[in-house]
Amino acid sequence: ALRFFYTFQGGNKPIYLCRSIDVVAHEAGHAFLDTLQPDWQANGQTGAFHEAFGDLCSLFVLISMAEIADLLITTTKANLRAPDNFLSAIGEEFGDALHKNKGKGLRNLSNTFKGSEVGSEVHDLSMVFSGFYYDVLADVFALERDPTVRGDTETLMTVGAHLRRVLIIAIRVSSHQPTRTKFQEIATNLDIAIGTLSRKLGVDLTSWRQIVQKHAKARELSIAGRRHF
Repeated sequence: ALRFFYTFQGGNKPIYLCRSIDVVAHEAGHAFLDTLQPDWQANGQTGAFHEAFGDLCSLFVLISMAEIADLLITTTKANLRAPDNFLSAIGEEFGDALHKNKGKGLRNLSNTFKGSEVGSEVHDLSMVFSGFYYDVLADVFALERDPTVRGDTETLMTVGAHLRRVLIIAIRVSSHQPTRTKFQEIATNLDIAIGTLSRKLGVDLTSWRQIVQKHAKARELSIAGRRHF
């Protein structure tokens, strides 16, 4: 069972976490990942991936709903890298209550963290992988976007569904044991999963694979969490 608590904003206003779709999706994501890989509750990259997956579940839930996806397209003018957009900010109200950061959230997926820049605390470390996959989403959406063929909302929802699918495949085929290089392992399996999706759809997704490879390298996934302070 999932249990949610509450905190206070400004000493008076209660913030009920069960009313945040970001928080609910994140915690449900932990439970779902436990069914796929029950031994991944760990420290290091494996535990950090648990947190990243929770945040990505929030993202995928939002862009699976047409009205919300359409609102995102409208408010960002179809630019997923627009600053302070509600898709990349996770748990805005809760983040504001804790950090008074005016809607920037507990974490923001549109970040630039590299593996060499973070420590081993799992929530901090998670932003390397979630930022990597947000980059992949933004670039694949920009690549596939063609308003003369179909609407941006439909494109975003379709791309989101495909990237959600290949991420789950990559998780399922990954090793069951926690590893120091879980981020890179999953990124490598993403590359393979996109190849499988390409054959199933009958379309060439080489450019998607190149996007994954580019951002995995840029984010330094293989060394994330090994920095000593």
